[in-house]
Amino acid sequence: MAEWNYKSFWDESLSQLKKELGDEEYGLWFNKVEYIRAEETTIFASVPSNFFLGVFGPKYLPLITNKIVDFAGKKINVSLEVQKKKGNSPEALLEQALEKEKTAAEGKNSQN
Repeated sequence: MAEWNYKSFWDESLSQLKKELGDEEYGLWFNKVEYIRAEETTIFASVPSNFFLGVFGPKYLPLITNKIVDFAGKKINVSLEVQKKKGNSPEALLEQALEKEKTAAEGKNSQN
């Protein structure tokens, strides 16, 4: 299997967007997006949450994709994935607690 590395296109695209958007807007959104890996026609990047994905994707994904096409000279898709929470981060602990609570509530409801 061939290994694809489009990190240089990714980095240059983000550099250009930083100039166009300004430090404040860029810092608010793009500092939370990370290049993960690539396949022949797709770059995979992570975002911190589903909420972030829902706001960031529609507004900024077309901008990133167009910049990458400009640099690469061919169509390369960008796929955003919600990153997995680290085991003991506050977000992960909260998510685990909410999941336990939901499971317990479902268990009570099925007994009634």
